[in-house]
Amino acid sequence: MHHDELWQEYDRAGRRLKTSWPSIKNNPKMNQNAAFVSTVCVWLYRHTEDGIEILFQKRSPYIDSYANLYDRSAGGHVNFGEDDIDAVIRETREEIGVDLLPDNVSFVSSHVSNYKNLIVKVYAYDCTGSEMEFSFDDKEVSEVKWVRLTDFDEFVEQNAKPPLKADTEVNMLFKKWLEFRGNY
Repeated sequence: MHHDELWQEYDRAGRRLKTSWPSIKNNPKMNQNAAFVSTVCVWLYRHTEDGIEILFQKRSPYIDSYANLYDRSAGGHVNFGEDDIDAVIRETREEIGVDLLPDNVSFVSSHVSNYKNLIVKVYAYDCTGSEMEFSFDDKEVSEVKWVRLTDFDEFVEQNAKPPLKADTEVNMLFKKWLEFRGNY
């Protein structure tokens, strides 16, 4: 998390505006319908002998109110002037110390969050065959955990932060996306 980053603003149609704001919480336009901000998240997954595994990150005890709870592999806001794929790559590097190849990042879905004026774009990345070493230099994440896709719902219900638990439709879309691509 870098406090000097600016959030990109969007109009209702999802077009970039030539404006930004330093934080979603401090945006005076949040109670208006004029401006939206965007976040990206990415699910890293891999094929194993036991089936598909999904990577979860555990939030650091020092970072926010969701300390020690699990979340998607990586994610965060889109910086002013930044495109979504660059944001996915930056956030993954910042949070778990992994460099993703842009051409291997796949779009899954987007939705307007229950949190007013927030557009969430979900991506996936196949890590099968990749040797990954994780580092948590940014102190946002304390550990990562691979979870079998068959245990996904139960793991989320027992261990995830409340917004991830509430995103049942988005989580289902991710699993359907894996199924559609022939991944399970």
